[in-house]
Amino acid sequence: MKNPNRTAAIRRAAAMAERGESDTIIVYNSSNGATMQYAAWLSEVLECDVVNYNRKHLAYVSLYKTVIFMSWVRAGEITRLMMLRQNYDNFNMKEKNLFIVGVGIGPAESEAYLKRLKYRNSCEDKNLKFFYLPGKYDPDKVKSVDKASVYAMSGTMYEGLSEEDMLTMKERFDKGYDGLDPDNLRSLVEAIFLAETK
Repeated sequence: MKNPNRTAAIRRAAAMAERGESDTIIVYNSSNGATMQYAAWLSEVLECDVVNYNRKHLAYVSLYKTVIFMSWVRAGEITRLMMLRQNYDNFNMKEKNLFIVGVGIGPAESEAYLKRLKYRNSCEDKNLKFFYLPGKYDPDKVKSVDKASVYAMSGTMYEGLSEEDMLTMKERFDKGYDGLDPDNLRSLVEAIFLAETK
């Protein structure tokens, strides 16, 4: 069955190019506001569309050439990414510039942590554009149900991490952490501009 969005996407891209508008969309899923803040900063720089994740909004990705999916990391999983993967063919993602961005409190400087994150989210393909951004966590602002969830996942959350990475994450969960900084977006912005000029 033909996907009518493909024809619409081609027409829309041509019209946007004629008007000099961005053919990029950011879809974000945020829990405590960190991913939402990164999405806002990024949309300002790229002058592109941005929508909060829900099933209806996710289908918009089929209309854009460049898709940036940003979501928070929970126990090594980029939340809601599976929904995008399940609709990969329906949304014609193979023909798009797809960027997957995880936001969390894990150590961004740890190659082992990033390798594990890529593996857990099936983002090991060298052609896939994967980025990780430091988020924030305030234990005093977490709902009791979320605290229970973190406690329940603690057995698997640190699985496969080095002792140093595990201690870093435990300390951030206990004391809080804020790694939010618009400068963290620099390499992502450069990669997006590079992909859009090809």
